[in-house]
Amino acid sequence: MSPKISVIIPLYNAKEFIRSCVESLLRQTMDDIEILLIDDCSTDGSLEYCRELYGANPKVRILTQSQNGGPGAARNRGIAEAKGEYIAFVDSDDQLRSDGFSEMYRAATETDADVLHVAGILIPTADELPEDISTVPDDGITPISFDFTGRSDKRFVLGDDLDERFAKWKEHAYHWSVWNKLFKRSFLLDNKITFCDLRLAEDMQFCFRALFLAKTYTIIPGAWYYWRVVMESSSRTKKLAPLIAKSVEAEIQAGPIMRESVESIPYFRGNRQKALEASFYLMDSLEVAFIRPCFARLGREAVQNDKEIAGVFMRHYGEEGDAAFYHFLEMLDHAPLLFDMVEVFNGKNAWEQFRYDSAC
Repeated sequence: MSPKISVIIPLYNAKEFIRSCVESLLRQTMDDIEILLIDDCSTDGSLEYCRELYGANPKVRILTQSQNGGPGAARNRGIAEAKGEYIAFVDSDDQLRSDGFSEMYRAATETDADVLHVAGILIPTADELPEDISTVPDDGITPISFDFTGRSDKRFVLGDDLDERFAKWKEHAYHWSVWNKLFKRSFLLDNKITFCDLRLAEDMQFCFRALFLAKTYTIIPGAWYYWRVVMESSSRTKKLAPLIAKSVEAEIQAGPIMRESVESIPYFRGNRQKALEASFYLMDSLEVAFIRPCFARLGREAVQNDKEIAGVFMRHYGEEGDAAFYHFLEMLDHAPLLFDMVEVFNGKNAWEQFRYDSAC
């Protein structure tokens, strides 16, 4: 008999937290789940550690990738291997409250949802986080609503008006991470919804297709997913330049990927203007959320002298690379910083303000 939920976890150098992640899933009040650990060529002993812990556990399947392909490729392997009625995605350093899947599955089956979307998540904001987040007292956990639908206090099913879905999507009314959702496996397979080759924001493209292809898209209030903030302030600065390089690479690749995505959705094939808006939205999101705040923190000189960032432009634009890099720097010098997403995602204190702002 097939499990009710297949939980897919990409595994890459995650030895520090993977045990607490998997244990939180094994503690679920819903017993009928399978856990797929997809090792993406880890170099820290994560694979061997998981085999030692869970190799004999009938609920856990450990799969290996032949080459490092990033979280999207690992998740695609999980989708192909999954047997559950619904598919869930969990990151290897996060956890789930014990009643999470039972509540989500109940809502999904009651509405026969293609996609079940949970409005909130749980952010551990304590100064010192243990390996097991579930042991953090309530005053160290901040509940956050990422969704701004105005209806987050009750369950509702999106209507068939795709114009409204598109307008709300552009307003970020439906948060596009994959870890706050259940996806009906048959829905993903029938519509050939898989993750693209992007190494950043690949879940945005995946959820975009799911939102506009789902016949029944159900949103429920509540929060069960513990999202661990792991980038400490002392190490942020050295990670900013690589994040810019990664974001620029993704922005360049996102154009053709999103154009292919909108072509797969009948709603956009019939509306070229909306198709163009959707295609550029992901690129704009990468710039506003990651590139601009990193540039503001580092300053033009540091970015200009970074070989990794410059190398992205050389690889993609060849002889025009220097000119493209110069225009990139000029644009950022004059671009407003709309929202420091880097601080929100990586600074524990920022979440308290975000919760306050979200409630206003």
